Amino acid sequence: WAYFDAGNMDEAKRYAGELEATLSDDARPISFANMIFAFDAWQRGDEEEMLARIGPLEASMDVALASGVEVPDLRMGKAVMSQMRGKSGIALENLEKAAFRSVIDPDQMDYYFSRITGWAGEPAFENLRKRHREYIEAQGTAVLAVACGPDGFEIWKPSPEDCARITAPSVPT
Repeated sequence: WAYFDAGNMDEAKRYAGELEATLSDDARPISFANMIFAFDAWQRGDEEEMLARIGPLEASMDVALASGVEVPDLRMGKAVMSQMRGKSGIALENLEKAAFRSVIDPDQMDYYFSRITGWAGEPAFENLRKRHREYIEAQGTAVLAVACGPDGFEIWKPSPEDCARITAPSVPT
C-alpha cells in the first residue's frame, strides 16, 4: 500500500502479487491485496478485471454486513467498491453509515474518497465530510469534558491546556 500511496502502481502490484502467491486458493480471492489490482484495472478502464477482483471481496463483505457485523472498514470497503461500480448513491449511503455508526478518522475518509475515488469537490461528499468532521469534533469535546470533569477517567487525565479548550471559545485558524 505504501507504493500505491506513492503512486508507484508497478511496485504495488508486484508486492501484492507476491503476497497473493503465498495465500491458499480459498484465501486468495478475498485478500485485500486484490484491491491494488482492482484500483489499477479501474483506473485503466478495465471493468472486467476490476469486477473479477472486487466480486469475491464484496460478496464476503455483504455476508458479514448481512450477519450484523458493523465495522467501519466493511462499510468503507463497500462504499469504495460501490463507487468503483458506478453506484455513487450506494457508495454514499455506506460511507454515511461508516461515518456515523462508528468512529472513523476524518483523514481516512478523505483518503479513500478524495484520493482514491476522486470525490473531492463533489457536493454530496463535501457535505458528508463537513458533517462528519463536526460530529467527530463534537464527540471529542464531549469526551474531553468528561475527562476534565470532577469524575474524569482513571486511565487518562488531559493536560490543563487541553481542558482549557473546552471552555475557551474556538478561534478560526
